[in-house]
Amino acid sequence: MDSKQALEFINGLLTENRKQVLNELEVKLFLGMWERKEYTDIVNDGSYSAEHVRDMGAKLCKKITQYLEIKVTKRNFKNSRLTNTASLCQLATFGR
Repeated sequence: MDSKQALEFINGLLTENRKQVLNELEVKLFLGMWERKEYTDIVNDGSYSAEHVRDMGAKLCKKITQYLEIKVTKRNFKNSRLTNTASLCQLATFGR
């Protein structure tokens, strides 16, 4: 599963639960964390303070943790358990 597929999965999960899909900053953070980038490398255009980016990254991890029921942090963002859960969920919904 690549970052775009994972993003699609998360946005689909949020939509399914009648929640707002990820906003522009959350999408940047999601893709960047999936690729194991540092926050400063993810949003380096100066549009957000480093503190705000870290706070939003933590909130994004909490949001994903809530819906996947798997503890997600920046360090384990792209671990095999998260990837496997997303893949299994996609397979389960494929037959619908």
